[in-house]
Amino acid sequence: MISAMLKKWKEYFLLLLSIIFITLINLFLRKHVSYLSIGLIYLAAVSIISPFFTRRPVLLFSGLSAILWNFLFIPPRYTIMIGRLEDLFMFLMYFISAIITGHLTSQLKTNEIFLRNKETKLQELYRLSGILNETNSLEDIIQKACAYLRKAFSVRISIFLADENSSILQTPFPGGDFQITGDECVYLKRCFNKQLTCGKYIDTSQAAKNYYIPLKSQDKVFGVMAVDYLNSFNCSAEHAGQLAVLAGQIATAIGRNELTRIRQKVQIAEESEKLYQILLNSVSHELRTPITSISTAAAAFIDKNLFKNYQTRQILALDIIEAAERLNRLVDNLLGTLRIESGKIKLNLEWYDINELAAVVRKKIDKFAARHRFIVKISKKMPLLKFDFFLMEQLLSNLLHNAVLYTPPKSKICLQIINLPSAVEIAVSDNGPGIPEKDHGKIFEKFYRASGAKTGGLGLGLSICREIAEIHRGTICVANKPAGGCIFTVRLPLKKSGIRGKLR
Repeated sequence: MISAMLKKWKEYFLLLLSIIFITLINLFLRKHVSYLSIGLIYLAAVSIISPFFTRRPVLLFSGLSAILWNFLFIPPRYTIMIGRLEDLFMFLMYFISAIITGHLTSQLKTNEIFLRNKETKLQELYRLSGILNETNSLEDIIQKACAYLRKAFSVRISIFLADENSSILQTPFPGGDFQITGDECVYLKRCFNKQLTCGKYIDTSQAAKNYYIPLKSQDKVFGVMAVDYLNSFNCSAEHAGQLAVLAGQIATAIGRNELTRIRQKVQIAEESEKLYQILLNSVSHELRTPITSISTAAAAFIDKNLFKNYQTRQILALDIIEAAERLNRLVDNLLGTLRIESGKIKLNLEWYDINELAAVVRKKIDKFAARHRFIVKISKKMPLLKFDFFLMEQLLSNLLHNAVLYTPPKSKICLQIINLPSAVEIAVSDNGPGIPEKDHGKIFEKFYRASGAKTGGLGLGLSICREIAEIHRGTICVANKPAGGCIFTVRLPLKKSGIRGKLR
């Protein structure tokens, strides 16, 4: 306010100096030119000065120039009386022309300033719109909007949002500049409930300390924006309109964020329902098959005729063992998935010999891979590695089991472990039919089954492998071999010791 008054008085002072300077020049020229020419000099000065000053100082300059021209130059001099009627008409025309010229010129300047300010504000609105469009979370929307308003309008800002019951909260959103208490809460609720601006600078609310604007978009109020000016500036209609537009933009961004969150919740609920149905159907099918095998084999043992035949007993026993192992794999995969999804899985990192891990996995695979050729290749001088033995055993078992399951008998399955400078690479390859390229990016997703896959299984094995690899800060990928078959490659940045393991 003080700076505005100083600027205003500065204009009057500069114009007073200007008219004194021009009058001194005219006094020097009056010996050489007529008083008519001096009047034109004054009129030209009015036209030149008007674009640089506001309307009232320009009108004062125009009036003073007319009076000085009459008093100092129009005969009789040094009196306000005009002797000739012709000079009187000329003086009146000059006075009117000077006033009109000064007014119109200053009005043009005012319009120019208005248009420039409007353009600036439109640019600010466009800039704020761009900032809000780049945000993804509610916190970013409000914090960036408040930061922009503070800088653009020199104000303090606090935003109050509605709760789940559509009631306005009296605590500002984190990042606000001030709290409200007492009577200010009344204005806050009035603004939210009536969806109207209220508070300071509104005729009916002179006692308020802050100016309240509803955050309204498409007939829905998301909250209230409270504005506290840093000085005693009275909010103009133009300023209030700009703040209302900005509040509308903020409300639109909040509404967009709310719709996004609702859409995500619906999508998650639909996916959860879909996964639940898939899991229920798959588990019921996968459980029924081995249980039926065990039940049938156990019932056959009761038959005295079948029980006497050793070969029959052996076949039935192997069926029971195979069904039990299938149930065990199913339970392991389900428990592994639940542990990973719950986020409660903890790595039990110890120093192990990778050769021992390979031996344990091979012994487990040999039970159902008798018709396949199984090859193990491990780099010589392999040091002891730090990893979770149980999880790595599950990872290798799942990869090798898939290789056995999806390749024809007598196929070659190779487990290769290579010691790299900064990691350990584990590769499981086969010479089967391979995996379609279109499935490579989705094959590690839960419940996903590749095109042409055999019936059976839950589609959890490879997703568990990926999670185990990532828990060890590693990666897993799949690729088809040029000669046929596919290869799964796991690269793990495991810690290594100076002690070497024993090759088996």
